[in-house]
Amino acid sequence: SIKPPELNLPTITSDNKTLGIVGAEYLMEHGFHNFAYYGFNNTIWSQGRCDGFCQRLSRDGIEVQVYQRPQAIDDQKWDEEQKRVEDWLKQLKKPIGIMASHDFRGRQLIEICRKSDICVPSQIAVLGIDNDLFICDLCLPPLSSIDVNFEHAGYQAAELLDKLMAG
Repeated sequence: SIKPPELNLPTITSDNKTLGIVGAEYLMEHGFHNFAYYGFNNTIWSQGRCDGFCQRLSRDGIEVQVYQRPQAIDDQKWDEEQKRVEDWLKQLKKPIGIMASHDFRGRQLIEICRKSDICVPSQIAVLGIDNDLFICDLCLPPLSSIDVNFEHAGYQAAELLDKLMAG
């Protein structure tokens, strides 16, 4: 169990740094030489995934282009945000492998690419995290994703709760 600094409570969390490393290695194994990360500012889990992704690639001397936005952006500003993301995507050296902080962000990228006539996956390959089959299968093409194994986390949480209740 990990205790985030702002809480003094037992918790079960993902190893976000390792998820970032796995994502980097997956995209490297698929022949990419250009990489980017698409996530959020001010969230521990997104920053951890970005850190692992960037650190793994930097070991091979590879620079990562990072796009992050505050998680609490107004829905009314999404049109503006889409334009900023589209501009960012267009300036990236292609072909490129992009890791999204989670599947929903991956879906957003694929949709922005479709609207911008950017070919997925030949120009931009998108990798999500969480393996939310509902989201992954709604994407066209389907989104590849890293499975976090939420079922296992549920068992770990139950075990932790049992220990806490037993004193």
